[in-house]
Amino acid sequence: MTRAPASVASDVARRLRQRDRSPWVLALGLALAVSLVALAVVSWQWRSDVRTHEAESEARSVAEDRTGQLLTWKAATLDEDAAWADEGATADFRADYDVIIDGLRETYGALGASSTGTVLASSPRATSADEVEVTLFARQSVAQATSGDPTCVLSSIVLTMVRQDDAWLVDALEAPGEPVQVPC
Repeated sequence: MTRAPASVASDVARRLRQRDRSPWVLALGLALAVSLVALAVVSWQWRSDVRTHEAESEARSVAEDRTGQLLTWKAATLDEDAAWADEGATADFRADYDVIIDGLRETYGALGASSTGTVLASSPRATSADEVEVTLFARQSVAQATSGDPTCVLSSIVLTMVRQDDAWLVDALEAPGEPVQVPC
């Protein structure tokens, strides 16, 4: 005797309901849920790493430019040479930088000195997506108008760069070691 289609359907539905309660189905469902959560966490971390890497790359490029500007000046045009800080530095740094410019004016103004700086190498380290410390190694050549013989030094500089209004600004400068005089 054959069974009625309604009876077969109800029998299949009953068996499916029994299987839904199976420990294997529950275990697989739990494994799927854990996998989805792990995928979401890894995806979030990956996006965070990408943002951090982009911040390091952007801040490094700006820090290299700013270091060249910091180390390149002429005693006769110090104010124009320091004008980059108006748009490229935080207010705190500008206050400190004004003191540095005044010191250069006193020390080198009468000598008619000039300086040229070149970044040799740099390495960024992000503390967040909006703050990066960039360690730079630079060569600076300072010449006096009266003697013409330049003095060259190698130095390390750490610039703290912060992102404000989508622009990377110099926030702090540290010179952790003594400059080393080298032949020009």
